[in-house]
Amino acid sequence: MTEFINWVQHGSSTRAKYWYMTFDLIYHTPRGEILQLRWPGDGGFAGHAAIRSYFELDTGFSANCSDFTSPDKFPPQIVEAVKEGQFRGVGMSLDLLTKESIERYSQTTDDDKFNSFWDMFLILENRTEVWR
Repeated sequence: MTEFINWVQHGSSTRAKYWYMTFDLIYHTPRGEILQLRWPGDGGFAGHAAIRSYFELDTGFSANCSDFTSPDKFPPQIVEAVKEGQFRGVGMSLDLLTKESIERYSQTTDDDKFNSFWDMFLILENRTEVWR
């Protein structure tokens, strides 16, 4: 799983259009199934090449961010997708959780820590203040 989010941007920041991969696009669409076969393993199906392939994009600016300390570092559409848990199965960052939540998360013995992370994040009190 990635600790960053990739997207492709068309247009200026005030009127831009953003394309990015979410759990549902990767795991619940025919094109997503093709991406999983083309880029097997962790995270490749959420990269810029996969985004361009899925949406059939030839142009646009490739961008990503791994700094989750503030939602201001991401396009508004991606912030909403993060808050809705749409990146489950795609990526995560412990910067999204409070210190107490990180401590509880680190103690989980769950075989699927990735889903445990997103289960915790979807509870508002577990999020850092800026991501609530």
